[in-house]
Amino acid sequence: MVPFMLPREHFDLLVAVTFDGPRHEPGSHSSAWQRPSWLARPNASRDDIGWLLVRENVAALFRHYPLADWSEMPGAAPAWIRNRSAKIVYEFNEPGYQLSALEAINALETFETIVSDDPRYPTSHPGRFCASLHRALVRVLPGMHLAPSVWYRASLAAAVAVADEGAGAAAS
Repeated sequence: MVPFMLPREHFDLLVAVTFDGPRHEPGSHSSAWQRPSWLARPNASRDDIGWLLVRENVAALFRHYPLADWSEMPGAAPAWIRNRSAKIVYEFNEPGYQLSALEAINALETFETIVSDDPRYPTSHPGRFCASLHRALVRVLPGMHLAPSVWYRASLAAAVAVADEGAGAAAS
């Protein structure tokens, strides 16, 4: 994917789900949201997390487009990420919507597709943060708490039996 600057709403939604968790859906695990382990860092704020993501998005643009500044970038710099000193800034705005776990994973995948061209990304702060958020979101996907985490002969046989029952009912 050719890098582009994600809209502010995208960052706000990722930040919101990081701190507040995804929207509860039928079939999802009902325990309290366990924030990504990366957030155990002292004093990580919504603005800090958003800035981490915005900064990585901007870095991906400059890696892809070897230009001196925003004035040479295809398209203008979004006004929301610049202040009077021309430094890039981010301030969290409550989005008014809570992503589901699946929506959040998809939004995170889009972000990572844009920024992961740097071979150092997986071990960078943004890379470790995104991996941590991804793991936290997967844990709360609907039905995830019911699925075996280790497959034994008995759990495989039970899954095959359920699948066969479903296929038989669908054929009727």
